Amino acid sequence: AIAYRQQTNAAQASAERRALAIAGTLASAVADDIVAKQFDALDNLLAASVEFDDALRIQISDTEGLLLSHFVKRAAGQNERVYDKPGTPIRPSLSVVRSFG
Repeated sequence: AIAYRQQTNAAQASAERRALAIAGTLASAVADDIVAKQFDALDNLLAASVEFDDALRIQISDTEGLLLSHFVKRAAGQNERVYDKPGTPIRPSLSVVRSFG
């Protein structure tokens, strides 16, 4: 049981590192779209990014933590844009915060 727990913890840590790497890359890629308010381009990038194997959900928020775009993976090739109520705060389980300015 101990070996399994350690292996599970190692796998979780590895998944979190991959998620942080993807999130950091995505944050850099969407910065110009957010500043220019190009939300269609932002949605297109998130729709493609949720295709990553480890991704189950991708959310982008503004500097105040309000959702700008939100995609979830339902099944292979069946990803879905979630239309959140305007002003919905993001509830991250793992997040990368990056300021642009």
